[in-house]
Amino acid sequence: MSVSIATDVTMLYEFVERHRDEIIKRYKARDDRSRSVPSPDHARIDHGVPVFLHQLVSTLRSGADLSTLEIARTAALHGHDLLLQGFGLSQVVSQYRDVGKSITDLALELNAAITTEDSGNLERCIDAAIAGAANQFGRGRRPS
Repeated sequence: MSVSIATDVTMLYEFVERHRDEIIKRYKARDDRSRSVPSPDHARIDHGVPVFLHQLVSTLRSGADLSTLEIARTAALHGHDLLLQGFGLSQVVSQYRDVGKSITDLALELNAAITTEDSGNLERCIDAAIAGAANQFGRGRRPS
């Protein structure tokens, strides 16, 4: 078995910008394969995932923690849309995790070396999105 070692380190924001369409394509394929219930309306996905990727790139580029607040706000709106479609919190959590998995799988496939710091920042952004969506689900499920 041969192991390929990448010699050039790619900044994750550059990688996501360069491969954005492929990441979305892989996410949609992963979403369709992994769900036993119908997936959310792709118009909603096209709003939520591309916006998340744009915010992820901005956050990774700047390294600002304040950007995760914007990610959480946007994820809350996306979570609200999905709640109205009848989807559960676990499905929203899976969506954001699937986006991260699509990014890391593609990076491995292309032998793109991603720094430990960028990997941690990716997880932080995914966690912020999940927290924002989860908070929205908590508010949306409460009786009036």
